[in-house]
Amino acid sequence: MKYHYKPHELLKRKIPSDLGLEYTFVQRIELDNSIRIETKSEEACLVVLKGEVIFSSSNQAGRLRFKDMLYIPRNSKISITSKNAILMYYEAPSNIDSSVTHIKFLGNQKTIQSDMCGILLMKIFNVLDL
Repeated sequence: MKYHYKPHELLKRKIPSDLGLEYTFVQRIELDNSIRIETKSEEACLVVLKGEVIFSSSNQAGRLRFKDMLYIPRNSKISITSKNAILMYYEAPSNIDSSVTHIKFLGNQKTIQSDMCGILLMKIFNVLDL
């Protein structure tokens, strides 16, 4: 089983068993147009590695910047658009109903370390080859 992937190896979706995990799927998205993401019985998270992304859902719209995250609950439809962005897409089964949430990266290490989301972000960026 492989535990470290180069960027080009993540362009094809990795299933949990590829990653040594039980539930989490992952895929790198190099976005130069618009795509639609539709979750069914899974929740997802987009992390911006490069560029800016415009997103819209039925209840929210906005702009994601470097290191921002977008939480996408189950049974959701999201449109995302960019001219030159790189994203990581994480997905796992869920039975929780929630709403789309834009989680902004604040850029201040002391502020980020004070919340769980920031700790997760720091762990993600410590293991990725950008």
